[in-house]
Amino acid sequence: MTEKIRLRCSALPLAFKCAGSVRVGELVIDEWNAAADMGTAAHEGQASLVESGRVDWDGVPELARRHGVDEKELRALLALAAKLWEQLRESFPNASTEVALSHEEEEFILTGHVDVLGVSAGTAHVGDWKDGRLDKDFADQLMGYCALVLITYPDLERATAGIMWVREQEFEHYSMGRHLLAKWLERLRSEVVRWDGTYRPGD
Repeated sequence: MTEKIRLRCSALPLAFKCAGSVRVGELVIDEWNAAADMGTAAHEGQASLVESGRVDWDGVPELARRHGVDEKELRALLALAAKLWEQLRESFPNASTEVALSHEEEEFILTGHVDVLGVSAGTAHVGDWKDGRLDKDFADQLMGYCALVLITYPDLERATAGIMWVREQEFEHYSMGRHLLAKWLERLRSEVVRWDGTYRPGD
């Protein structure tokens, strides 16, 4: 029996370009970098911002020390996040943070970790913080979140997911109605899960 493939929503943009990218090879590449550490620290501070309505400025020095990042840059990112959240907070009613979601089928397991999740009037609202400078297409990641939310909450008819670009102070959103869920899952199965073995290099 073939082992189930494990997919993370954050890996979907690359997976849809080349399904071979999510296959575990003999040599595992270490993806650590300083920008990732800064993003982790910022996400922790941003979760506190969403939950309490304010940045915990007194806790920033310890947050920076714990993740080994520059305190001044972390403060700047959290200030920008607070400014952006002030514009977006009404779009995420009754918001929860760091919500883990998963869906399992015979051939695969899809997981996602949602930064912000709010629900109102039959619609889920997902927010994903982006703190880096890398501008690329995250549409497939966001659509994966939408699919997971619709599967997890069967009473909802629609899910919207938006990227909260902290440095740019922009919000980029995508949407999936329940009528499109089955079609998206079949695309995932056919293009990623049932890989034909061909590698497709991209940028």
